Amino acid sequence: MKKIIINTIAKIIKRKPGDIKLNLGLGKDENWDSLAHITIYIELKKKFKYNGSLKNLGNVKTVKDWINFFSKKK
Repeated sequence: MKKIIINTIAKIIKRKPGDIKLNLGLGKDENWDSLAHITIYIELKKKFKYNGSLKNLGNVKTVKDWINFFSKKK
């Protein structure tokens, strides 16, 4: 799951997967703006077939947060 999330984020913000660190997030990269953040959610939602609650989505800001968000949604 972690690798899928990192690869997805890297593709969306146009970076190499090896450049993606767990603390990288919204506003910490010139290509990671609010539109990219929404795109990340949509792509990960499709990949993990997630239709659950968006209750804690507002707290998701970094790569680590995305990993935690989707790992709890099994």
